[in-house]
Amino acid sequence: MKDSELISDDVQTENKHHDDLMAEHQKVAEYLENIINDYGAKADITVERQKNQLIFNIETDKSGLIIGKHGKIINSLQVLAQIMVHQYDKRRQSVILNIGDYRNRRANVLEQIAERTAKEVLKTKHSVVLDPLPSYERKQIHAYLSKVEHIATHSEGRDPNRYLVVEYKP
Repeated sequence: MKDSELISDDVQTENKHHDDLMAEHQKVAEYLENIINDYGAKADITVERQKNQLIFNIETDKSGLIIGKHGKIINSLQVLAQIMVHQYDKRRQSVILNIGDYRNRRANVLEQIAERTAKEVLKTKHSVVLDPLPSYERKQIHAYLSKVEHIATHSEGRDPNRYLVVEYKP
């Protein structure tokens, strides 16, 4: 067998794996659409991959209903989608559900919370305990505050009441 034939077989295997994953991603999207339909809303979901993120973009005319109070519904749907994706795709990746620009707006709010908290901790040199947050939101704040000198963070508690502690580090 020639090297070119081996490479061709590898490419075919990779393409089949990619097609299989795309079919599985579409199953997750259909599952989410069914749940959203059960909530009384119609939704169209597209899937895109960005580096190590799998993003399910939801188009619906009832975004407030699907997001829920304080994002509880969309966060719960995201956990379900994450579990389903990891059943067939073992790569380390995060699954994100987004409606409109909700996740971007939320990321801005989390950044503001992190900035305010860092200023308070640096000023008072006392720890600050944040309200409970979903894990991916805690990770965003951890990441932001990891760049701030004299600040350390860690999570405490048990889900769904796990919270972030921001401390002064001399």
